[in-house]
Amino acid sequence: MTKPHMLVLSRQTKDDARKAIVFNLFAFLTAIAWMIWAEDKQRGYCYAVSLVFLIAHALYANLNAKNLLFSFRYSLVSILAIGTTIAWSYAGELYIAPFGMEYQTHSATATLVSASMFALIGIHLGWSVGRLFSGNNENIVDLKINLVNYKGIILLSFVIAYFAVALYIYREGGFVSADKAYGFDRNSIGVQFGIFNQLILYFVLLLFLLMSMGSRFTVLTLIIVLGPFILAILSGNRADFLMQTGLLIFFYYMSRVNLTVDRLPIIRLAVLAISMFYITSFISVWRNNGNLIESLNIFLESSVFLKDRGGIPTLSLSTGNQMLGGFYAVYSKIYLLGEEFLFGKSYLEYLLILPPAFLGLQRPPDRAWDMEINGLLMQQGGIYELVEAYWNFGMVGAFCVPFVITFGMAMILNRCYIKSRFQIFYVSAFLVIGMNAPRGVWYQNFSYVRLLSILLVIMLVILIYGAAARSLKSVSH
Repeated sequence: MTKPHMLVLSRQTKDDARKAIVFNLFAFLTAIAWMIWAEDKQRGYCYAVSLVFLIAHALYANLNAKNLLFSFRYSLVSILAIGTTIAWSYAGELYIAPFGMEYQTHSATATLVSASMFALIGIHLGWSVGRLFSGNNENIVDLKINLVNYKGIILLSFVIAYFAVALYIYREGGFVSADKAYGFDRNSIGVQFGIFNQLILYFVLLLFLLMSMGSRFTVLTLIIVLGPFILAILSGNRADFLMQTGLLIFFYYMSRVNLTVDRLPIIRLAVLAISMFYITSFISVWRNNGNLIESLNIFLESSVFLKDRGGIPTLSLSTGNQMLGGFYAVYSKIYLLGEEFLFGKSYLEYLLILPPAFLGLQRPPDRAWDMEINGLLMQQGGIYELVEAYWNFGMVGAFCVPFVITFGMAMILNRCYIKSRFQIFYVSAFLVIGMNAPRGVWYQNFSYVRLLSILLVIMLVILIYGAAARSLKSVSH
């Protein structure tokens, strides 16, 4: 039977990686040609051409990469790019961001689409180049461990995950209800502690990884493992746990019916993606309303894919609309207001916000709230990976930042193929980084940095524990 971890650890052959590099070199030239050609065009035909490019690249990249977590990260960028080109392929009035329609010009949108093309090319290139750095030629790794040796880690993961989610729910003020909307009536736990979501994410995924290797990984066991995710979703959190829950259930299903990445049920995967979109959209209404029945009525009465924004039709992509609004804000800052590119400043600020909040150190203001143009707020929420990359380095950043992140993922996956006592740690690290994509891509890349700092602490604990155990063993002898 196919084990779930085998589905997320698969990768291209080196030959496929080389083919992908050649393919993306041609794609890069095509993207440059489209960017130049589209300059003096308008909405309509030229965006239909870019839509064909995006769909063709998505099909090739995902079939070539042969990894579900790669596809997860890729899709979060791809869906916003495809949504934008669909809206702008329409010759009439149809927009993609929720605010400031007057700033959603052809020039700004063509830049957004071009940057998205370079980002997707960078994602696939980073993955493929990283694959070539591996000295191991295997494409699927089958972990063979004795779960008896991991009983302590399984128990510890269970305790930490449920304890962390209990504190998280308390801090959020309980579950969403008619009397409690998401983000309001929060409680204090005595200190500022903002990593509950990533602790829950890591230890639930570690628990899923270990339990899935056993022969008795039943539906009941899966529900218990996913319990912290479900409880956190009931408190209103979407970004960290909703899509991740759907993916883990899908991995479980694939393992039960013995499917491999090469035999993905595309139709069922599409049904899952559409279902998760509808559920995400509903939760967006419910967590701000609280009343389940009323929220359902509001959701059913509204158009799912088209929404009216003050008489202006907008293609609905849920949180994605806000993220795209951020790009129009940054474009307008640079080209209308005459502000300069950041040239890496926002990434350097990561060093100032990395120390725990409870230390009370001064932090720079969040760039996600610097999205006003002439007094008009262009988005609400986080800062999309592509927006921050472009804000810092323009088109070069749009390509390089996604490349570096996915290259890093590929390098960690390479470590999973090396037989060592740290193999389970590397597998869990790859799994949590891949599953962190909605937070890292749509809300800010800093989430990846924070997660890496947590993984570093966990690695240090493992090393200290190992050294202490060996020391005690030598003393006893």
